[in-house]
Amino acid sequence: MNHFGGAFVAMAGDRCFAIGVDHLLVEGDFTIAEYEKKVHQITPHLFIMNPGRFSESIQFSELMSYHNRKYETAEKKPMSPEVFASIASWELYSRKLRSPVSINPIIVGFYPDTHDVFLSTLDIAGCETRKKDFVTGGSAQNMLMGIAESFWKPNMTPEGLFEVCFLLGLPSALTHSLL
Repeated sequence: MNHFGGAFVAMAGDRCFAIGVDHLLVEGDFTIAEYEKKVHQITPHLFIMNPGRFSESIQFSELMSYHNRKYETAEKKPMSPEVFASIASWELYSRKLRSPVSINPIIVGFYPDTHDVFLSTLDIAGCETRKKDFVTGGSAQNMLMGIAESFWKPNMTPEGLFEVCFLLGLPSALTHSLL
């Protein structure tokens, strides 16, 4: 995934989370364009980011929005982040041999009933890793992981999370945006 660029980080706090992403569309060492839509809001409490190939990222986000609408229509309730991550994992796994998708989704959200934070990342084959603290992705993943380990603390406030995500953006020399 390093070939496609990008810097993605999501951090959990005390009943809150922060998302930091860059706005660059990169291929290898070349910046192709600045692109605004790297974080896709599925529901008011659920977001997905797809580090990897740009066209597959958009396509996968639209597919997952479709699955969410289908679930909410059938079940008459909002989809929990856990169910969403399971469906995303199944989608990636089902494509593993016939037409793999070159993305590593990051899923961030709240449980609708408890408002506890949910952080998860998937690999290209759909293998899920759930975290309680923070997740990173994109070509800057290793650098962001080291810096995030230094600055993240349990039960951070929204202001503290914003400040840490901002600090993560400065050393990377990338244009970052925070949600």
